[in-house]
Amino acid sequence: MSRDEARNSYRPFCEFDSVGKTTRERTTGIDSRQVIHIFPDADRLVQALTADILRISREAVRSRGKCFIALSGGSVLHLLHSGLWLFRQTLDIGWSSWHVFWVDERHVPWNSPDSNYGEAKRLFLDHVPIRKDHIHPVPESPDVDEAAPAYEECLRKVLPLHGADVPRFDIVLLGVGEDGHTASLFPGHDALFEDHRLVVPVRQAPKPPPDRVTMTLPMLCAARSIFFCVTGIHKADVVARILANPQPISALPAQMVHPTDGNLLWMMDREAAHRWERQG
Repeated sequence: MSRDEARNSYRPFCEFDSVGKTTRERTTGIDSRQVIHIFPDADRLVQALTADILRISREAVRSRGKCFIALSGGSVLHLLHSGLWLFRQTLDIGWSSWHVFWVDERHVPWNSPDSNYGEAKRLFLDHVPIRKDHIHPVPESPDVDEAAPAYEECLRKVLPLHGADVPRFDIVLLGVGEDGHTASLFPGHDALFEDHRLVVPVRQAPKPPPDRVTMTLPMLCAARSIFFCVTGIHKADVVARILANPQPISALPAQMVHPTDGNLLWMMDREAAHRWERQG
């Protein structure tokens, strides 16, 4: 099945549970599926997201001895921060087995308020007992063209390989911009068409700061579980566009994320999902 055929193929499924969550499921290919969870509010989304991360991390540690997770910046980190109380009251997480990476980074010093690593440290990492040598930020470098290959080398050194020489995450947490971008993959940008490199530099990004480092689609799509975490009424239009009929290639980068043989999970509050729900 081609990528376009997989994108257009789905079996709709819908159920309601006692807390008002709506679940819809689509097949997105022979070996992968897309599940869409809609929650009444962000608090219940946080509870479910935290529970899923804990479940997947336990399975990874039990099966393979380690859990590899890639974080986004922005709203995703605030959701993790909101779930800290759930992480803290769970005794069997196995923090020493976690390895943490970043799907993208702005080309700024780690102590800059614009740094995704710096924000993750303040909001989450400083509050949980993950080993410092298991935290792998994009290296500080005066040249973004040097930082990208250095980070790819780190990925290849630390992560297990999957398929055709591509390292594999257990969990990738992604957000969505109002223009449809995810990580630092922006509409129409050359990075969307990268087939070989796992990490690339991004220059002249449409959002400041203009220089960035991002994982590419082959790297993201190799993950076992990919989460899109979206909240707020300001995301309703782009969510409806992404989850409706396919757009022209590269118009909405988030729509191009298709796991090669993993699961794709959308977790949204009702505000972010309401326009798409009305279309359905």
